[in-house]
Amino acid sequence: MDENNADSSHNNASDNPDHNADTAADAGPRPLISSELSTPIYGLFALGILYTLYVAHQIVLPIILAILTSQLLSPVVKKLYVAFRVPRMVSALLLVLMVLGGIAG
Repeated sequence: MDENNADSSHNNASDNPDHNADTAADAGPRPLISSELSTPIYGLFALGILYTLYVAHQIVLPIILAILTSQLLSPVVKKLYVAFRVPRMVSALLLVLMVLGGIAG
């Protein structure tokens, strides 16, 4: 009788197609990060980026200001070159000095 119980439990597990399908579905690829950990990891990533920008602000801020100033003043430099034939270098230097004078004064 013990043999019958052991055989029947063994046969039920291996012969049942639903049981095999469940174990095959469970054996599929697992995500690298579980859904429970994804939000805290993204939060830590965002904090890391903000801290890096805070530390690098002494380098990044002048570069960003230089790019913005050049984009802002380039139409004026082009207009001075086309209308009055002022060389681009001279007009750019004059405009930068005017901006610095406006900030300082």
